[in-house]
Amino acid sequence: PESNLKQAWLVPSASALPNEHGTAPGWWVDGPDGSVATLLPGPPREMRPMWFEAVVPRLERRGFGRASVVRLFRLAGIGESHVADRLGRELLEAPNPDVATFARNDAVDVRIVALGDSPDEATTAADGASASVRAALADHVWAEGRASWSEVVDRALADRGANLVIDEEGTAGALVGLLGRCERLRSAAVRGPAGGNRVDRAGPALGDVRLSLRVAPASEGRDLVAEISIGGEGLDVRERATAFLADEQGLARTAVAAAWALVRALRNGGTAR
Repeated sequence: PESNLKQAWLVPSASALPNEHGTAPGWWVDGPDGSVATLLPGPPREMRPMWFEAVVPRLERRGFGRASVVRLFRLAGIGESHVADRLGRELLEAPNPDVATFARNDAVDVRIVALGDSPDEATTAADGASASVRAALADHVWAEGRASWSEVVDRALADRGANLVIDEEGTAGALVGLLGRCERLRSAAVRGPAGGNRVDRAGPALGDVRLSLRVAPASEGRDLVAEISIGGEGLDVRERATAFLADEQGLARTAVAAAWALVRALRNGGTAR
């Protein structure tokens, strides 16, 4: 019946668990952090067999009951396919630790899930895989663990004892949207065809780090070209980046490119062009 079709609904990230005693499938969902969610039908005569026949075997294959350690590396300036190339098939196809890549809006993530018969064994396995990831991708790692761009930029600014001033044009505010939670963001100007607006927490001051982002369509009009400049005491950075597609996601990519340039500049100092 039409009213029963909803029993077959699945969210896009779920795979179906077979129901040998009814019509509603269960759900199995792999979370990006290594977690698992299962949803089972309510009647015990359906739920109990599904749990023991479909869920428990999968959990056991995933190390259910064993110690586990999860590590996360957040990357910028590199695509997911190139990340996989650098890591290599041997590392990515090993059963333990499980190393997987995920393309996010603000990063490419590399997740490590290591299992062991003891916490020390799991940690040792995770340490080995982490060393391999760092060796292959250290030049693109902007954070380890579940950190945001705002958190990472704040820490880098705090290390210099500096605040941040943002000036962006043609971005629809994408950079402020990415870094707007920075506690050390002193002021931000967003400029566009409809006129600009400004967010001031305090007036600009000597010693502030100034991040400028200018975005315009590429000559062929399909992609975006970003002009990034960073100034401040000991900082003089000029970079040019191309973002795929001149749409909202393309604007978000230019903001990530600017944030990545800022993090590198704050960590390394000096001059880059």
